[in-house]
Amino acid sequence: MSFWLRNSCFIILFCWSIQVSLAQEKQWVKYAGEEIVLDQDNQKIVLAFFLEKGVHIQANEVKDPNFIPTYITLKWPENFQLDSADYSNWEEFRMIGEDKPLQVFSEEFTVSFLVEEVPSGSYEIPGELYYQACNAYKCFFPRVLNFTLKVVRK
Repeated sequence: MSFWLRNSCFIILFCWSIQVSLAQEKQWVKYAGEEIVLDQDNQKIVLAFFLEKGVHIQANEVKDPNFIPTYITLKWPENFQLDSADYSNWEEFRMIGEDKPLQVFSEEFTVSFLVEEVPSGSYEIPGELYYQACNAYKCFFPRVLNFTLKVVRK
């Protein structure tokens, strides 16, 4: 094999591996990141997430065990008392080549928590959204989106 052919193959493989690596790190979901103020009129924490156009993620409950459901974890302070997570409504989406529709979130979705007890003060709460993104043709490896929830209790 000639020097130029061997080096050309190496360069092509190197560029391809970088592209695959970047695709595996891509985040398709963004957290809105708004500060949540709790008072007498607002006793609910609502987290908003936005998806890139043309992409959906699996809902928090999926019927097909081959797909990975979305879930959220937050490191709540010990003195917080909240109801369990309530995910916004999912929709059905049929991927090309799939016989049955999938349960997905598209464009945007919310996760909310009804507050029972939160002491006065400002809090920064770390969270993770675990999800599997897909487009009309294929699904990608699962991702974890790290974010920080800011809560102020008056």
